[in-house]
Amino acid sequence: MRRCFTGLSFFVVLNVFFLAPAQQSDTLALDQRVEILSRTYAAIPLYFAHWQGVGKLPLDSLYSAYLKQVIKTPDRYQFDLLMMEFVGRLNNGHSWYSDPWLYRKYGHPLGFFMTYLNNQWVVTRSQVDGLKPGTVLAKFNGEPVEAWYQKFRRYINGSNERARRAKFAFQTYLFPDTLTIETGSGKKITLQRKNQQWPEGRKVEGRWLKPNTIAYIQIPSFDDSENEST
Repeated sequence: MRRCFTGLSFFVVLNVFFLAPAQQSDTLALDQRVEILSRTYAAIPLYFAHWQGVGKLPLDSLYSAYLKQVIKTPDRYQFDLLMMEFVGRLNNGHSWYSDPWLYRKYGHPLGFFMTYLNNQWVVTRSQVDGLKPGTVLAKFNGEPVEAWYQKFRRYINGSNERARRAKFAFQTYLFPDTLTIETGSGKKITLQRKNQQWPEGRKVEGRWLKPNTIAYIQIPSFDDSENEST
């Protein structure tokens, strides 16, 4: 079975759609697309709890506009982007649309993480030869990295700009399989995402503050499911 998930507010999975036919299909039937959008639209007034962040969101008119686009978008990748954009209009980091098919097919890692610092995109961790932490990233496939981000930011959920920028490197389906990186020094590196690994994360650390009574545990991030179990 195929699953597309929409998370709203603090619910990790609110709507689960079990879709046929086969799991690997690159297209979705019209009735499936309309159902996913319509159920998501209907769920927002019932479960979304952060209206103060969106003001007077014209939800009905947005639904009508996205419905017109969904009707003529059988391609599953483009449909997923439309749904991400629709849910992203809620401007909330706890509200998102996710399709596991998208991550399986297009979610290969970049091989590095980056952050936006002093108006530049900078590498923070990397498994890519020649791309070290601290390297300034100037262009992706000949286009300025900031222009790349601006082109795709509407597909990244978040309550503010800082949150969206922090998630950019994790939304790897927004990047082509072959990526040519130009650094601030003019160096060019071409990588194939399918051959990359996620950079090694910072480790969970801990120590006893009072033996066998009070412990200090530092968890760098909950992005890794192993850290959640810790």
